[in-house]
Amino acid sequence: MEKKVRKPLRKTIFELLCFICISSLLVSLFSFTALAEDTNSSSSLNSNDKISTSLSSKLGEISETEKIPVIIELPNQSIKFNTAAGKSQIESEQKNLVKFLESEKSKSNAQEIKSIKLINAIAVKVTPGVAASLAKRSDVARIEPDQIVSIPEQSETSLEKMKTSTTQSNAASTDAWGVDKIDAPAVWQRGITGKGITVAVVDTGIDATHPDLDDLDDSSGTNDPKVVGWIDYVNSKSSAYDDEGHGTHISGTISGTGANGIQTGVAPGTKLIVAKVFDSEGSGYLSDSILGFEWAVNNNARIISYSGGSSEHSSLFTTTINNVVAAGIVPVIAAGNDGLYGSGTINCPGDELNSVTVGATDSSNSIAYFSSRGPVTLNDQTYIKPDVSAPGVSVPSTYPGSGYASGSGTSMATPHVSGTAALILQKNPTMKPSEVKQKLESTAKDLGSTGKDNDYGSGLINAYKAVFGSTSSSPVANFSASPTSGKVPLTVAFTDTSTGTPTKWKWSFGDGTTSVQQNPKHKYSKAGSYTVVLTAANAAGSSTVTKTNYIVVVSKPAASFSATPTSGKAPLTVAFTDTSTGTPTKWKWSFGDGTTSVQQNPKHKYSKAGNYTVALTAVNAVGSNTVTKTNYIVVVSKPAAAFSAYPTSGKSPLTVAFTDKSSGNPTAYKWSFGDGSISREKNPKHQYLQAGKYKITFTVSNAAGSSTITKTNYITVTTNTRPGIYAESK
Repeated sequence: MEKKVRKPLRKTIFELLCFICISSLLVSLFSFTALAEDTNSSSSLNSNDKISTSLSSKLGEISETEKIPVIIELPNQSIKFNTAAGKSQIESEQKNLVKFLESEKSKSNAQEIKSIKLINAIAVKVTPGVAASLAKRSDVARIEPDQIVSIPEQSETSLEKMKTSTTQSNAASTDAWGVDKIDAPAVWQRGITGKGITVAVVDTGIDATHPDLDDLDDSSGTNDPKVVGWIDYVNSKSSAYDDEGHGTHISGTISGTGANGIQTGVAPGTKLIVAKVFDSEGSGYLSDSILGFEWAVNNNARIISYSGGSSEHSSLFTTTINNVVAAGIVPVIAAGNDGLYGSGTINCPGDELNSVTVGATDSSNSIAYFSSRGPVTLNDQTYIKPDVSAPGVSVPSTYPGSGYASGSGTSMATPHVSGTAALILQKNPTMKPSEVKQKLESTAKDLGSTGKDNDYGSGLINAYKAVFGSTSSSPVANFSASPTSGKVPLTVAFTDTSTGTPTKWKWSFGDGTTSVQQNPKHKYSKAGSYTVVLTAANAAGSSTVTKTNYIVVVSKPAASFSATPTSGKAPLTVAFTDTSTGTPTKWKWSFGDGTTSVQQNPKHKYSKAGNYTVALTAVNAVGSNTVTKTNYIVVVSKPAAAFSAYPTSGKSPLTVAFTDKSSGNPTAYKWSFGDGSISREKNPKHQYLQAGKYKITFTVSNAAGSSTITKTNYITVTTNTRPGIYAESK
């Protein structure tokens, strides 16, 4: 048992007095250390309760003259801030408090007083003494630190500027992969682009001169700016700018038109209002973000896109999000980039139940490693977050200076959802924020665990399904062209007639060139017949149609032909083949026997023997040309052999020239000269060396048959001696 030791009474009284004095001093100065346990000290307890624990800790770390940023909530949080009566009531309720703060400001105890009507609060920088005084006021409900919030940790990473040669003069832009992944182009094809919807970007600012963000229709002849509202809570500049790049990137994914080469915007028809609440380092005060939300509501935004926040929860954001939703605005919030730390890492205000909280996926629909995970436990509730996912890895979008940059983060995923919400609201302008959120979730592609989970939420958003209620079907490719023929050079206008709402097109014109426009024009510079191929695609699939020799481009033709056979016995059927160049469209044949044809490749029967001259005239739109082949077709009947010779007599040696006189077009010849020698020439010469009378035999033949003629003692050769051994008498 512990032994008790009694202290001297004087010492005990002294210690007690010291304790009371110190306690009183602390309470009067700071009003946050609850030392007294007497139930009669209720006023001290109430004052201490008004200062949040985190603020109490910070107040204890600074000097009495140092100022700390705080947000002072007033008791009445049920006022409708976005009505004239509500604003007037808030101003009335804040009047005395503002007067007090202005007084302290004159004493250098306060600075930068900002009224926040969205949550009926005042942001200000105050000394610990002023904080203690505020805690005692009846028109103060709670005092929170005006904490630093920022765009999520830079796994987003320094935006990487993309090298691109694209310019505003490009005939067509290329879709960013995320735009295609969520099937946004199919929505545009049905006339929904976000037109008439204003989206507020609460971020680092915007380069409003970027060709993709400067106006709605990308025409220098119209005055229709895309950025219709601007406020700067960081540097109070009157003209839009972005000294970090993040806000321009976000804006491009929501609303970029693709004028400079990459179609980054999910809802290119939207207008933007931009509140700069983060500095060049991507950080800012919580109060400025809330003021940005308030300004967005007051300037007719339908959607607030916010890719910032903090891993530390603030109840002020609970009031902010709830009031924004009550005003009819959809808050689309990044989940955060703390996924490496596992579950329960959703950032504030993405942790708010009424936020549309967005996780990030890659091009293969896998959750990004950095994407923050749920669940969230807040206000005695535990619920799944994020709500949906969207493309957030290596996402290309607009960047200050008319260029593009690639970035990764839930910041990059969030504007895909903001843009999709704008498409939904154009189609369904009376939808409430809760209905938009439900539509996004119910039409998302379920990924990960079945049903809504703490990685993907309800899954990858699908813009087409969210707007129209069903997934787009694969297209069926088809097209027409005009003209389809003509002389070189020929310009042809191609028209896509595909069904199924394609969002991408690839044309192959048959001359080695291609196009990705929907309805291109193409000039053919050389004559020829061209096969045209069109592939039409959307998120659901693709289809290809091929039209062979569809485009015929002509120059003046050069007539030419061949035939088989070119000789034979009567009757002879010959197949003629046009080999003309220059793509003729008409033909006229003359077969040499008085008959003609206008077919391209006719067949003709020759009934009589003879040599026939064939002529072909080839014609097209440019002109005509004729080719003639003399005695090209030889038609034969059975020949009749005949011949002559000169001289038929003379002294040896005697050279005789034999001449074929046969009819019937023989093609082969055989001579027997009577002296044992022969020849197969048509008209041979032969020398006789000995005297005598010689018999000549001549055989001719062709495809129809043969004929032989014999002339006895036809050649007489003499000398001064007796007749030669080859004489006829012999």
